[in-house]
Order: sequence, then C-alpha cells, then structure tokens
Amino acid sequence: MTNLQVVTTDSAEMENRDMQQTVQDLRLTAFVKSMRDIKEFIADNDRLMDIFFDLIDDYNTTLEDIKGTIREIPGDDKVKIGPFTRGKRPVNVKFDPALLDTSVLRVPGVVKIDRKAVEAALAEGKLAFSDIENARSEVKGTARITGPKEIQFNL
Repeated sequence: MTNLQVVTTDSAEMENRDMQQTVQDLRLTAFVKSMRDIKEFIADNDRLMDIFFDLIDDYNTTLEDIKGTIREIPGDDKVKIGPFTRGKRPVNVKFDPALLDTSVLRVPGVVKIDRKAVEAALAEGKLAFSDIENARSEVKGTARITGPKEIQFNL
C-alpha cells in the first residue's frame, strides 16, 4: 500500500506567489527592453558611439596616468591636486625577532612579536628603545588616491 501525502496551500498564499511572479516578470521585461533600446541606439548612432568610446578610453587612460603620477609624488603626507586627493601613506612597524635582545623576548606578550605589545612596553618603560632599535623597521604602504572614477561601459 502506498502512502499519499496531500499538500494544501491556501488561496491567499498562492495569490501572493502569483503576484510576486508577475512583478518579477514585469521588471525583467522592462530591463530587457531597456537593454535592447540601448543596443539599438548604439547601432543607429555608430559614428557618435565611436567618438564616445574613444573619449571614454582617453579619459580612463589619462585618469590612470594622473593617479600614478600623484602616487609617485615624494613624501608621505596627504596631497590634494585638483579633484584628486592622495591620503597619507600608512606606516606599519615590524620587528625582526632575530635582531631583538633576549631581554625583550622575556617581556609578556612580546614572544610572538606583537607590535602593539612592544610599543606598549616601550611606552610603559618596560623596554628601552635601544633594546629594539636594530630589530625595528617601518614598512610604508601605498597611499589611497581618491578623485574622479573610471568610466565603464559594458553591455
């Protein structure tokens, strides 16, 4: 004998699902039409679009050039040039454990060379700067450049 399970769905739930599907279908249809309209415009105005795409390419190329130029300006401070801003370059302090004095390695929290723990021990006077001076180095990161955005045109 076979067990049959009957699943019932109330009409309000079915109506809600139908309504959601209708909304999705309408939005998809509107999107497809919009995309088709753009493609037709491009096809109907191919000379204009060739000029437009050349302008976008020139814009994006010169944008990358000026960002690189601003990034290469000497110094670590924040720099503002026209619509561009180069943020202050981040500095990360690192310690080479092979170059640290053994007394430094005995300070709690320093064994794994936790930069914050070493700096806290310095600030509290538990360590002398001369104990870590040879092992300490600064690594400068890349400054962030903000300004106009690249133009992208994808279909």
